[in-house]
Amino acid sequence: MCSPRRFRELLADARAGGVTREALDYFRALYTGADALGVALVREAFVGLENPGIIGASTRTLAEELLTAVGSR
Repeated sequence: MCSPRRFRELLADARAGGVTREALDYFRALYTGADALGVALVREAFVGLENPGIIGASTRTLAEELLTAVGSR
């Protein structure tokens, strides 16, 4: 797993910064919206195990926390 510090280093790197920002943009699009594709896939993976609303909210919260930790919010 890549630490928040390492993500910040990648963002600051001349060679890796652009693609790292692009990856974080994709991650944000997939996991931070209520109807985002990644959130829907996570909800589907846990069907029958937990309330889909709780799974969706938890997924979005975790994604936001990760983006904040790497300084991409």
